Amino acid sequence: MDDDFDPSRYARAPKLDVPSAIALSIKLLAAMPQKAPAPVKKAAKALRAKTIALQSAWKARDRVEKRPDPRPIDVSADNAMSRLIGRIEDYAGLPAETYPLAARAQSILGTLFPNGASFLKSDYASQWAETQKRIERIDEENLEDDINAIAGPEFLKEVRRIHKLYGEAIGVTKARSESPVPSLAQPLRDVGAAMTLYAVQLVSVCVDEEASNEARSAAQEALKPFDAHRAAAARRDAQKGEDTSITPDTAVPEVSDAPV
Repeated sequence: MDDDFDPSRYARAPKLDVPSAIALSIKLLAAMPQKAPAPVKKAAKALRAKTIALQSAWKARDRVEKRPDPRPIDVSADNAMSRLIGRIEDYAGLPAETYPLAARAQSILGTLFPNGASFLKSDYASQWAETQKRIERIDEENLEDDINAIAGPEFLKEVRRIHKLYGEAIGVTKARSESPVPSLAQPLRDVGAAMTLYAVQLVSVCVDEEASNEARSAAQEALKPFDAHRAAAARRDAQKGEDTSITPDTAVPEVSDAPV
């Protein structure tokens, strides 16, 4: 056994965040001795299971925290309303003596859009409310038939369609489900505990005087990811960053059931 080997260094897992815990677990499992004894394999399987559970919790949290982006539907709402207003404005510009609906188009513009499309520059909730107010007035004053005759029925229909989706997207007309954000604290602690148990099993091989030199050397080699992690953490103290190469979908090495 290496004279510099200190079993106490592996008595507990290093301080880890979620990405670094997964990264270290992967390195430990990849470095597991090919001829590991049964207790080491059992601890390795437990570590793998806890690591996958942590990944699953991380993935679930990301799904909850990533809310739908309302910007695409906002752009669609702006375009739908702008086109409707544009159609009415174009018709209102025709000579009323030749096209009687031109005067009606001017009247509708004054009723619904006295300031044009300026309300489309408001925040999401205000824009939805301003659009809702105009749709309600169209219905209350029976303006739909005239608007359809002036602009074509597709334009108001599209405003109504997008307005419904817009309200749902920003949570005005349909409350978005607020799923609880899964905690990663316990799964992270579980990985740390499994990691410590795995290290203890490897250390037991290292200090077992009845184990072969090959087995003890392989066990010490399998512990090196702990040493490398601590050394890297010390170098990163000034940088303070997560391991961005690790994701909830990073593959965790299998633990073979093949007999030693």
